[in-house]
Amino acid sequence: MKKIILIIFITLVNIQVFSQKNDICGSIDYTCTTNLAYKYQEKYNLKFNSKFSLSEEVDIKYSKNKEDKNNSSKGETRISIAGRKNLTPKIFYNTKKDFYFSDVWDDSELIVKETPFKWNWDIKEKFKQIGRFRCQMATIKFRGRNYIAWFTNKIPTSFGPWKFQGLPGLILEVYDNDRVFYITADKIHIENKQFCENKFVENKLTNALDISSYLKEIDLLIDKEFAKLSAKLPKGAKPLKRSKNCEDCSQGIEIFSNE
Repeated sequence: MKKIILIIFITLVNIQVFSQKNDICGSIDYTCTTNLAYKYQEKYNLKFNSKFSLSEEVDIKYSKNKEDKNNSSKGETRISIAGRKNLTPKIFYNTKKDFYFSDVWDDSELIVKETPFKWNWDIKEKFKQIGRFRCQMATIKFRGRNYIAWFTNKIPTSFGPWKFQGLPGLILEVYDNDRVFYITADKIHIENKQFCENKFVENKLTNALDISSYLKEIDLLIDKEFAKLSAKLPKGAKPLKRSKNCEDCSQGIEIFSNE
C-alpha cells in the first residue's frame, strides 16, 4: 500500500513539474528590419503563454511637419509614419487554432485571418549563443523566401515573431538568405503565469479578410494611390500607369506567386 501511495505521489509531482514547464510565459521585444525599395524598421512586443501569443507594434516612428501657413492659420501639425497616416499599431495574434494579423495601409487598417501553413522546419545540428540563451538553427521555405531561424528550447513555446511559429522553442532571430527581412530579439522577459493572461479583445477580428480578399484589397488601394498621384499632375499630362507584371519592380516580403 505504501509503495502504491509513493508511486502516485511521484507521478503527481512529475505531472506538476511538466505542467509548470509548459505554462511558461513572458514578453519579448523584437526589431523587424526590411530592405525592399528602402530600409526601414518596426518594433514589436510579443507576449505569450502556452496558449496564445500577441505581437503589437510599439515605439512607432513618426515625423512632424508644419502645415503650410497659407493653408493653416493654426499652425497645426501633420503626423506621418512610414508612408502611412493611420497610427494604429499592427498586430499578429496566434491562438494555435487561429492566426490573425493586421496591416495598415495609409488610412486603412486591414484585419486578416491567415491561411493555415504547415511549418515543416528542418532543424540543424548548428548552435550559437544569443544573449544568455543557447540557440539552435532551423530552416524553412515560406512564401518564396528561404529562412534561417535560431530558437531556444530553454523557452519551450512554439510561438515566434511575425508569422513564424512551429518550433520546439521560442524563435529569437530569423532572416531570409538575402537579408531582405531580418528579425532579432532585443529584450527577453520570462515572467510568472499570472502576468501573462490573454487580455486581447477579439471583437475586432469578427469580419477578418481571408488572404485572397486581403491581396485584392491591397491591389485596389495601390490603384487608388496611383489615381491620386495622377490627379495632381499638370493639365494635359498622361495619367500614371501601374504595371502589375513588372519584372524589375520590388516584391513584397511574401512572394505568393512562388508558393
